[in-house]
Amino acid sequence: MRKGAAGFMLGIDQSQVYLCPRCAIDTPHVVVAERNSLFGVICSHCHTASLVRRDVLQHHQEKWEQELRDILNSLSRKPEDEL
Repeated sequence: MRKGAAGFMLGIDQSQVYLCPRCAIDTPHVVVAERNSLFGVICSHCHTASLVRRDVLQHHQEKWEQELRDILNSLSRKPEDEL
């Protein structure tokens, strides 16, 4: 497992959200290989393999995590908070 920019930790067999070129949606991808700043990932949905730079993979994961936080925060708000 390697640590990159902003503490981004990633290793073989870990899952990351990435925009699948075949599915055309953000789906979990399993990391199957790593070399320098490139990762080989496989879509958990359609099994398409992709070669992705660390910074691109990190961007997709962080974007997805922020969207999930926003959704959870909106669900936990009370109706009077929205006035």
